[in-house]
Amino acid sequence: DRRQRQMCKETAFSSNKKIVEILDFLNKNLTNRISIDELADKFYMSRYHLMHTFKEETGCTIGSYITTKRLLLARDMIRDGSSVSAACDSCGFGSYSSFIRAYRKQFHSTPTNK
Repeated sequence: DRRQRQMCKETAFSSNKKIVEILDFLNKNLTNRISIDELADKFYMSRYHLMHTFKEETGCTIGSYITTKRLLLARDMIRDGSSVSAACDSCGFGSYSSFIRAYRKQFHSTPTNK
């Protein structure tokens, strides 16, 4: 489990062409709401096959990949001077409290403007 989390924290890589396309799409649309069903439809895969193949190829679930990438983007925005609230809103988090909780879990600290 720890190894999988570490793999997901790094930039996911895959040699599977379809997964590479999905990763590219996710990275370009990180701040948008993305559902598994919409993703499956867009890439002509069943929901199950998409989730299974993604995890097999990248070492993490689609949800954890998106959350990790959003948190990295938020951390960079905060470091560049954005407020914590603005970073939360800009990076597609549903609520401030869920953002703080996820940030603390990912980085073992709370987001602060330094």
